[in-house]
Amino acid sequence: MERTDLATVVAARADWDQAVDRTDGVDGWSSGSDWAFAAHATWGDGPELIFRNESGIACFGRMATEGADALVGLDPVWAFASPIIGPDPVSFASAVADELQHETGWDLIFLTGMVAESPLDTACIQAFGRRHQLFAGPSAMRLVADVSDIERWWSERGDKFRRNIRRARRTAAAQNLVIDVIDDRDVASLMARLMAVEAGSWKGQEASGLLGGEMAQFYTTMAGPLQAEGRLRGAVAVLNGVDVGFILGAVRGATYRGLQVSFTAGYESLSIGHLLQDHEIHRVAAGGVVRYDLGMEMPYKYHWASATEATRTVIVRR
Repeated sequence: MERTDLATVVAARADWDQAVDRTDGVDGWSSGSDWAFAAHATWGDGPELIFRNESGIACFGRMATEGADALVGLDPVWAFASPIIGPDPVSFASAVADELQHETGWDLIFLTGMVAESPLDTACIQAFGRRHQLFAGPSAMRLVADVSDIERWWSERGDKFRRNIRRARRTAAAQNLVIDVIDDRDVASLMARLMAVEAGSWKGQEASGLLGGEMAQFYTTMAGPLQAEGRLRGAVAVLNGVDVGFILGAVRGATYRGLQVSFTAGYESLSIGHLLQDHEIHRVAAGGVVRYDLGMEMPYKYHWASATEATRTVIVRR
């Protein structure tokens, strides 16, 4: 087993993403470099523990929690990303458990972002369970839509929902509300534009969304490489020359991942959030996306989703 550092891993992010794509049992978007590296750059606390061999890569950061020293993956906030990836989870999970058995400075390990009963999940339970106590941690639920056939997807929405969307489209047209696609804009000016909208939203009023804590740093860090590679997707709703809503997401392969949707308070009657979601889901499907990941479970997203997907956390106690 070779030890390395995060700078080396980040410099070879294509190798990381290839390993993610070959891992059976993780959320490919959140464990991928776009999300995971940005999350660690924003909230990670070193020094990291990073192991790799021909079977996989494991990246752990450190975190103090409730009087215990913990090892966590690269995404310590949402726990969507798996710290262990690779095509051969059985041998690699065992090798990582062996390495950590002799590592000092930890009381807990959070094995996050694994699909229950997947090869990776099973391998980690067997490898770490032979040495330590295991506990079930929280699950993270996401909502996804199959848009490989966008007309079929649309026909499967409820009648009331489709009527509401059609009415919102007509109202938007009557009031000259237009949607400005901003995929290729300079990231600094793009984020400033989105945060100005967020400041007038209910999220901004509660200091959440893009304005919550280090969220602006996280999304800006993520948006830079995405925009440079032509994978950032975003749109702004403009009413009489004024920005009143936005949607931000990204694509990786045939998957679109929604990141943030927001609109200015006081415009609820225009259904701006639904209009933006409607615009993007049709736009990215026309561009070849077959899987529309709406992200974390929220009630309104069920209108758009075809299925739920979950990953879980296994807590290892030394």
